[in-house]
Amino acid sequence: MQPSAKNYSISDASTVNLPNFDDWIISLQKISKTYRKYGSFLPTQIELLKNVHDGLLSSNSRVLEFAAPPASGKTHVIALCASYFEAQGIASCVVAPNRELASDFVRESHNIESRLIPEVLTIGNYVRKIKQFGFALIDEAHNLRSGLELCPEIVKTIHIARESSLYKILLHRIEQTGLIAKELNTESAHDTLTTLRKYGDFSGLAKILGTLTEWRTFLFQTEQGLDIKFLSTNPQRRDLIPKKRLLLFSATPLDEKELQFYCNINPASTRVFSKITHSNEHMTNVDYLFVDCATELEKTRLVSSALTGLKITTLLLLNNNKECLKWSRVLSHQHERRVITIRSHVSYSTRVQQYQKFAGSKNGILVTSSSVFWEGINISGLRIVIIPNPPYPQPTLLEVASGVHPPYEAVVRRRLTQGAGRVGREPNLPCVSVLLFKPRGMAFDGVTGEAMTQALQNLLPSAKEIVKYVR
Repeated sequence: MQPSAKNYSISDASTVNLPNFDDWIISLQKISKTYRKYGSFLPTQIELLKNVHDGLLSSNSRVLEFAAPPASGKTHVIALCASYFEAQGIASCVVAPNRELASDFVRESHNIESRLIPEVLTIGNYVRKIKQFGFALIDEAHNLRSGLELCPEIVKTIHIARESSLYKILLHRIEQTGLIAKELNTESAHDTLTTLRKYGDFSGLAKILGTLTEWRTFLFQTEQGLDIKFLSTNPQRRDLIPKKRLLLFSATPLDEKELQFYCNINPASTRVFSKITHSNEHMTNVDYLFVDCATELEKTRLVSSALTGLKITTLLLLNNNKECLKWSRVLSHQHERRVITIRSHVSYSTRVQQYQKFAGSKNGILVTSSSVFWEGINISGLRIVIIPNPPYPQPTLLEVASGVHPPYEAVVRRRLTQGAGRVGREPNLPCVSVLLFKPRGMAFDGVTGEAMTQALQNLLPSAKEIVKYVR
């Protein structure tokens, strides 16, 4: 049974001692090297700081949610606030959904002048060290779900390759229902664990088998085989609240059901500060275009042709591993030395090695289906992002557990907003975001393939003006 979510209130913790907003801004300006470099904060940064200030002083909740659009300077604000809290004597940390974004925050800490720099952690490391902190600031909080599903303290995953004899033995448990994912009842979970122990060498199974009532078991069919996931039902294990305050930052709205299911946080006990009056999805230095291609062949031919002779850093975001490999093969025929591939489910070391190769090239084409590159990460010098197909996701544990079809269109729009937001982060650098399909309810301009190619060619005069500093 799903345990009831906890309600948190300020009575459970103390708050930070903040001056009035104008004095607080002056305090932050003194430790911000970015402020001294540019002479001001961005309007979106001021607005986000105002929301943080209001939230900490006016709310009775220990869980506060803040929204800020892509390229709003959110990274600096989070690092700045965490450093301020640390200087106030409150042990604080910044939490990122993946190691690449954590590295961004480590670099951002160099733009803050303070002897007390807060620790930067991935979600998995935060879960293990949570009791050490009074304040925790989580960036890209809409990605909490994916981060927690990769956290072995909360979700233990066993992968069964298609080539394994276990694959055929276990596959019938899915095929009986015709679903690509399902939750197993206790009896079926016990049989599955027993089978795994009989035919494979998997660590930790005996412990799960001995405490099976503390886990929910899910079976997923993927391109690579089967994933068996064990979700902890222990509410203390899934409690992300530090000693005092949890601050959640996101460029898109948080899913209240996800907060309750994964983090055991009752949405009624949180306060949302998400009013954004400056910029939303679009940056003024980016052309947002779509070409409604009729076939996949038309898409690959158009992109391959448009990138010919265009020595500009480019990112192609694919929806799944199969599409990633297909596009890599096609583009490599004409752009072999430029194409760098990061497919899904590769090891962290492999992903970093390939990304560093891409980052070190002056005109690389990164083709990837890794979710890391859809949102959160800042790619220096990136000027073109191309998304060939709508990013429909695989079902999450929450969706399988509830038996409810996910709001696919909302998920697609969120991922498209994030994907398109990978460019345009340097205001003086012209960029282009391209979709090769007609989006629903999003302000992209429909153009012909020729017009799209021309828009990309128009980037060439300023290609040498790439600024590596991303604010």
